[in-house]
Amino acid sequence: MEKIRTTECLSSEEKWNRANLTDAFIFYRVMTGNPDVCRRLLERLLHIKIEKIEILGEKFFGIDARSKGIRLDVYARDKDRVFDVEIQVANTKELPERARYYQGVMDVDQLKSGQPYRELKESHVIFICMEDIFRKGKACYTFENICLEDMQTKLNDRSIKHFFAAENYDKIEDDNELRAFLKMLETGKTEDSYTQELKRCTAEAKQSAQTRRQYMDWDRELNYAREKGYDTGYDTGYDTGYDTGIHKKAVDAAENFLRENISTEVIARCTGLSLAEVEEIKNRVVYVK
Repeated sequence: MEKIRTTECLSSEEKWNRANLTDAFIFYRVMTGNPDVCRRLLERLLHIKIEKIEILGEKFFGIDARSKGIRLDVYARDKDRVFDVEIQVANTKELPERARYYQGVMDVDQLKSGQPYRELKESHVIFICMEDIFRKGKACYTFENICLEDMQTKLNDRSIKHFFAAENYDKIEDDNELRAFLKMLETGKTEDSYTQELKRCTAEAKQSAQTRRQYMDWDRELNYAREKGYDTGYDTGYDTGYDTGIHKKAVDAAENFLRENISTEVIARCTGLSLAEVEEIKNRVVYVK
């Protein structure tokens, strides 16, 4: 199967026709619409057992007006752990830093004022990548904090980062389940009942007229943002936001989006502003009909 990594030059209709599980929108729909499928994926990726999972969906975090907002593709938790699962087509050269930031913001989200730090849940940030961003020939890279002086003593802060490389599926010899999943992402071929179910769920999502319409609206709004010169983060894999400090430009963009009747959540994602700040801007925007 021909591998297509970028879709910037395609129309919304062409993108929809080609979209599969490696598309962030489809991945989100499949995982949030099928909690058991998501649970089994986490078990397959992390080699753990999950009794019951709660899917929190696509989660947007905006700590304050000047902090960088983030969008987590699939945010889930069980009794003792939290999981962020990201599907990543492009190597943006900053995924390790993104994983660090995501994990920190997730920690902030877990604790309320006065709670002891020991109540933090075990945290897993998972990037399912098409490329091997570390170029070491592995299909899976797992990172924990460890003492550099003896390379044995773990910090035991229960924060773990995982990076998977679908292109290296054929390097896996002792894990047929992981191999089958990554091979499906890379080639489109299924080898077991679970990957066949993923194919079925993907097809069902694409058969929905409502999902197709939402995809078209989503892509149109992103194209509008790009035309205005703002980085949206969805096609390239880059985070949304304005790291250069041009906060005023983000506010100006939010005002323009509001006048176009674009939802506050989409505006927050496309500008990097917090949802709370977008709501404040909405209250003072003068609408021109």
